[in-house]
Formats: sequence, structure tokens, C-alpha cells
Amino acid sequence: MILRKTILAFVFILTVFIAFPQTKNHFTKKDMKKNPVWIEMITDEHVNYFEALKAFELYFTAHKFPVMEEEEMARNEKLKERILKSEAKYKKKKRKEIIEPNESEKEKHEEVKLAFEVKRFEHWEMQTRPFVKEDGSVMSAEEQMKVWKESKGK
Repeated sequence: MILRKTILAFVFILTVFIAFPQTKNHFTKKDMKKNPVWIEMITDEHVNYFEALKAFELYFTAHKFPVMEEEEMARNEKLKERILKSEAKYKKKKRKEIIEPNESEKEKHEEVKLAFEVKRFEHWEMQTRPFVKEDGSVMSAEEQMKVWKESKGK
């Protein structure tokens, strides 16, 4: 009877660990290249800043960087550099794509959505950069407030 209860308890605990995995996502390089996981990463308060940057850069080695207003107006040199790097790597792949009649409209819509997400990422990057620890973790809101108060007091 005791053995049976022990086995049932073990099975229950094992089931809980399988059903509710840790919330922290670990993406492989393949995931980072194939999917825009950086969009999800910037909404995670426990994200590693350097991993998010890596995911962003890897994604655009396999996908074309969206055309942005800043690039068209030639105001943002960092953005232009990212676009040129992305396009060079994308062209090297020499993908053969079959274009359907409505594909160009779909691509335009997707590019606009992606451009918006890129802007969100860059805003997140700019806002987060001052609060990144050496290991890539981002300071909590309390730690950020403490840093802000200390800098205001000087």
C-alpha cells in the first residue's frame, strides 16, 4: 500500500513537471533563423538581452529586412547598415520562390507588420540597454527605479 502511494505520488509530480514546463523559453539557432522569436522575447521580463539581439540578427540572415521610412529618408545609419547586411546574406541563399498572383499583396502586408515589429524591437533595445547587467539579464523595475533615483540625486 505504501509503495503504491509512493509510486502514485511520483507519477503525479512527474506529470506536473511535464505538463507545466518552466516558462523560460530557450530557442535554438534554427528557431531564431526560421521564426521571429525576438518579437516574443522582448515581451518577456526575464529575457536575456544578448539572446534577444542574437535572435534578431539571426532572423535577418535568413529573411529580408523590411524597408523602413528611416532607410528611405537616409536618416538612420545603424538601420541602413542592418538592412544592407541582411540583404547581402539573404541574396546569398538564392532562394527560388514561386510567386502567386496575390503573393505580392501578402508580402507587402507582412513587410509592413514586420517593419512595425522591428521598430518595437529597436525601441525596446534603446530603452533596455542602460539597464542590462553583465550577464545579459535586465534589471527589474525596482532596480531600474533605484538606478534612476541615484542618477537623479547626483
